[in-house]
Amino acid sequence: MQNEDSIMNYVKQIFIVFLSCFCLSGIAKGQELTAIIIVDDAQWFTNSGDSIDLDERFPGASLTRWYAPLPVFFQGWKSSPRDAIVDYQWDFGDGSPVFHGFNAGHVYETAGNYIVTLTVIDTLNQSDTETINIEVLEREGKIYYVDSDLGDDSYDGLSQTHTSGTNGPWKTADKAFSEMASDLYEPGDQILFNRGQTFDLTVSEIIPGAWPAWGYMFGAYGNGSRPIIQYRGENNTIIIHQYSIGLAHVSFVDLDLRMDDYTGHRAGVFFFAQGGGTRNILFLRVSALDAYSDLFTVGIYLESEISTGTFAVNCSITNTYIDPENNSTLFAVWGSRVALLNNYFDLSGNHIGYTAINKGVIAGNTYSRPAFGRTALRICGFSEEGDDWNTELTSNNVQISDNYFHGWIDPETEGRAHNGGGTRFNYLLVQLAPNGPWNQIIEDITFERNIITNGEGLMSIGAAENITVRNNILISDNAGKPSYFIDIVNANKPSKNIIIIGNTFVSRNAQYSGNIYEMSGLIRIENNATQVAHPFNYTNHEDIYIRNNIFYSYGTNNFTRFLYIDNIDEVLPQVESDHNLFFVSEGSDDGAFFQIGDAPGGTAQYLTLEQWQNQQEQDNFSIFGDPQFIDLLGADSALSAYGYDADLKIMAGSPARNIGCLDRQNAYFDFNKYKRHGSDQSVDAGAYEYGSTTGIAVKPENGVPVNLFLSQNYPNPFNPITNIEYQISNAEFVTLKIFDILGREVVTLVNENKPAGTYTVQWNGRNMQGQQVGSGIYYYQMQTGDGHVSVKKMLLLK
Repeated sequence: MQNEDSIMNYVKQIFIVFLSCFCLSGIAKGQELTAIIIVDDAQWFTNSGDSIDLDERFPGASLTRWYAPLPVFFQGWKSSPRDAIVDYQWDFGDGSPVFHGFNAGHVYETAGNYIVTLTVIDTLNQSDTETINIEVLEREGKIYYVDSDLGDDSYDGLSQTHTSGTNGPWKTADKAFSEMASDLYEPGDQILFNRGQTFDLTVSEIIPGAWPAWGYMFGAYGNGSRPIIQYRGENNTIIIHQYSIGLAHVSFVDLDLRMDDYTGHRAGVFFFAQGGGTRNILFLRVSALDAYSDLFTVGIYLESEISTGTFAVNCSITNTYIDPENNSTLFAVWGSRVALLNNYFDLSGNHIGYTAINKGVIAGNTYSRPAFGRTALRICGFSEEGDDWNTELTSNNVQISDNYFHGWIDPETEGRAHNGGGTRFNYLLVQLAPNGPWNQIIEDITFERNIITNGEGLMSIGAAENITVRNNILISDNAGKPSYFIDIVNANKPSKNIIIIGNTFVSRNAQYSGNIYEMSGLIRIENNATQVAHPFNYTNHEDIYIRNNIFYSYGTNNFTRFLYIDNIDEVLPQVESDHNLFFVSEGSDDGAFFQIGDAPGGTAQYLTLEQWQNQQEQDNFSIFGDPQFIDLLGADSALSAYGYDADLKIMAGSPARNIGCLDRQNAYFDFNKYKRHGSDQSVDAGAYEYGSTTGIAVKPENGVPVNLFLSQNYPNPFNPITNIEYQISNAEFVTLKIFDILGREVVTLVNENKPAGTYTVQWNGRNMQGQQVGSGIYYYQMQTGDGHVSVKKMLLLK
């Protein structure tokens, strides 16, 4: 009889395991896997409510056919059935790397026709593709040249040299930018500054004329470094100012904007647009230093005119920190079709990015050092304080992937954004929630393969629906105040369908004054106690899934909470937590790691893992054990105070292996885009699958995979030395080079034949002349003799 009971219990456990994982049967009968590409606008309306035809308003300029550089925002989120799709792969048709995400953005700089392919893959590894043609035209308009040595503003600007009469280049940035207020520039025109020169800019409040002004480009010509535009005008003003005045299909390329001359002249915002005809504005390889406020502020003009198409690609925006009382962000955008790709944002006097985004992609960026009391990235809603609910205009369908979010101990103590006393890490780094008790909605966001480090709070989610947080690394050296890595917060509406899966959490043992009621935790789910009438059929948080994560507390602390849910009756039944791994490096498995109920209200219960499993039937297949990271502390043997230099991949004997449940939200790639196993309906817990390498096998034209792997450098960020590991499966001629953000070669690290194997090379932050290079984003590229290439990004921060 005992044998039969044991067998029945075993069968029951297997059945529960099966049920506890989402069914991977793929597509329901009658549904067909369909890839869908959308390239469209937000709809604008006249004051009388009539729709505006934007193709008619901008004749000849479509979103898929226009002059180079052509930025395109691709939407794949309508591919169906959405809940069965595990991967979206974008081939932009120009040889650039494949991008993974339900939305994508790309800039085409060379004229030609390009076939863009979206491949969607479902849980059964079935696929479907869709294509769209992009036609990029050579610019056919006039070219205006600006040369600070040879030019004169009385010339016509139409040639690089002066020969006679009015023929010749302009001299100043004043002339070049002031002409935006006239009818001079036409679609297809270019205004080019000579490289290696500096151009003073004293004018501001330039209001573009010929409404809607559109179709031209500011850029550079010649050789040398990017032209410097040095502002020397009125203090704290807007340079290009469009309030209800449109600017469309305009690009700013390869410009170095210096916004402060340190003699009392500092620009506030370079580009300000309040909706009203703003369409497809591109900042490409633009740097902005020392502004009072943003490189760009893009908003809406009434609800009928939302800006549509804001692109920042390979830009560097740094230091609005100088004036703490001014509370300045680095950029702000409230708009549709927003693409922020591969940018470097550092040192803000406020938030780094303050946004409301109706369809977007945010990928490959670095956000570092916001003000203490602000965030690295805030995505809130569009409604203003006191507005009624608007379910049509929401922040929605935003792909956020492969970014770095780095907090710090803000030393500033003046100004309302710097209220940490100069001793605390940022209070919060990523916020997907309203910016107050406002009727705002955030929905359909995927946050994956990101790194968030060092804050009292790392992520806040509120008034949100359909948020997936997967395959991220969240790590903090905070040891002073109570902190929560992910906090599902109280807002004017509850949150629903929040999936937290396949992440690695590493926390130093933070606690606050020994007060048991004020302790750190890794995930907190607050009671949504705010009672505000809203158009949703639920009154508290619903459908919260926490699976396949590693929760690691470094140090001795019996007061760390892995999970805290402060409402037992309504919220706790809506939480499903399982297949996780928990560990405290200097503790035991009998700590009260789980809290349910409200401590000040007297309903709190503090539970061990065993009690949590037995009493609440949560985490039945989760375990307590050392995940056996390859290198938790890195070269400095400590959790770093900025960034991190750990290697959080797991060893062969890790108990995290195969305890995760194969889930359609986590069935394909890990943090490194390495294929999750899943052959036996299980995966590894945490952000990394065992054996993960930082790359995908490159496929040559014949389709045969080549095992070429390039690892992410470590430490990263670094100063001044970093290590780069690569692997080849066959003897190859290998080159490994470093490039700066403009694509210029800095140094060659490897240039020789190599036998098959794994290699590590070190870069000391110096160029080929032996000179130390400056802070910023750099790329390292590995290429083999047969032409296969892999590229990754790293950050040198001094």
